[in-house]
Amino acid sequence: GINNLGGELPSWFGYLHKLQQLTLSNNSFSGSLPPSISNMSKLESLWLTDNSIEGTIPIEFQNLHSLKILIIDRNQLSGPLPLHTFNISWQESISFNNNSLFGILPDNICDGLQKLTFLGLTGNSLTGQIPSTLSRCSLLQVLSLSVNYFTGPIPKEIGNLTKLEKLYLGTNNLRGRK
Repeated sequence: GINNLGGELPSWFGYLHKLQQLTLSNNSFSGSLPPSISNMSKLESLWLTDNSIEGTIPIEFQNLHSLKILIIDRNQLSGPLPLHTFNISWQESISFNNNSLFGILPDNICDGLQKLTFLGLTGNSLTGQIPSTLSRCSLLQVLSLSVNYFTGPIPKEIGNLTKLEKLYLGTNNLRGRK
């Protein structure tokens, strides 16, 4: 629900070792993400949409081995795309829509993500080409890459994503296909 909670996210969340879901969307949280969240070893779902969280995602988040859903849309995250969050094999949904992240999508982005069904990166400052290896995320149902600075062709391998229901590529610098 919508509250008016604000300030920085408390570091004591890290002591909630059995917590499985943390939803703090639609609030006024600011500051950076505390690394102590990575101590929540049972955390399966983290929703922080529509806050004012800034900075980068701590490297310690790669220790959230149970994480299935990571949604941090419409915040003020900055810095390079946090690729360490793409190494959690249980991930089903990763979404950093409408932040200020930059960098490229590496060719190995799907190597550890066999369960991924939702990838949201719309509204950032990502560059380079869309890698053909996204087809390795074979369970993808939603791929949202609009409003970035991607260049080059749309990889034909996207056509191998047979479970894909929604594909958003608008407002980039793409051309044709390979």
